[in-house]
Amino acid sequence: MRYTNTRLLLLLLLHKNDVKNMWNIIKEKILETVHKYVPSNLPFSSWKKLPGNNSISASIRNIIRQKCKLWKRYIQSKDPEVLSSYKKFLISSEIKLDTQTDLIKMK
Repeated sequence: MRYTNTRLLLLLLLHKNDVKNMWNIIKEKILETVHKYVPSNLPFSSWKKLPGNNSISASIRNIIRQKCKLWKRYIQSKDPEVLSSYKKFLISSEIKLDTQTDLIKMK
């Protein structure tokens, strides 16, 4: 780090009368550092929806969506029947079975 700062100062001293060149040197160093240290991955939302990237099957994802809809409906209505139908969904055991079978298939 110290070496880079000294080198940058020497480059800037060479161009001390020309502000544009000094700015270009600083800008190049910043861009170089960004390309070197900042990851250039895709945003999570763009690759999470690609086919094949889901760790659970489509049927279980549909069950999860249904359970979420039932919860929203219960929160809005406070209907005990909706709550009982919400509680009937045993998603965690199904997800566990699904992921275990996927792991067995991968081996």
